[in-house]
Amino acid sequence: MHPLALRRVPVDWCTACRALWFDRGELALALGLTGTPAMTREQPAARCPACRGLLWFSDVQGSDVLACVDCGGCFVSEAVLRRRGAVPAAGVDGSFTCATCGDDYPLSAGGPTPKGLECHRCTPPPKAPPPARSPLEELLEGLVAFARRLFP
Repeated sequence: MHPLALRRVPVDWCTACRALWFDRGELALALGLTGTPAMTREQPAARCPACRGLLWFSDVQGSDVLACVDCGGCFVSEAVLRRRGAVPAAGVDGSFTCATCGDDYPLSAGGPTPKGLECHRCTPPPKAPPPARSPLEELLEGLVAFARRLFP
């Protein structure tokens, strides 16, 4: 889970499943969805990431969410957000605070790293693979190493 802002509301984004976690009241602020989630009578779907309670399949004004009865938080998939016009077709549109420099950036200006979401300036560049050696270079290095062992 990585913190970002959706319509100026701080939320958590799961980069694995691309869903957003809204704490109690944040869903109404970000999307204008009001009301109590109507829970299903099915089995719980998962554990709540906030309070470790149970998440249930729910409906809030025609939008499918996973809601926690205990803490009032809910997961909303990126597809549901897209249908409600909260995110563009390309994906989650929001801002995040870089885990390294602490500055705010649009989500398109960074990505997930082991430290959290980082801007492109703070993300270390990918390591270049070592240059490939030709078979002749490998043979010469082997001969030099062999000669050094014979004639120290």
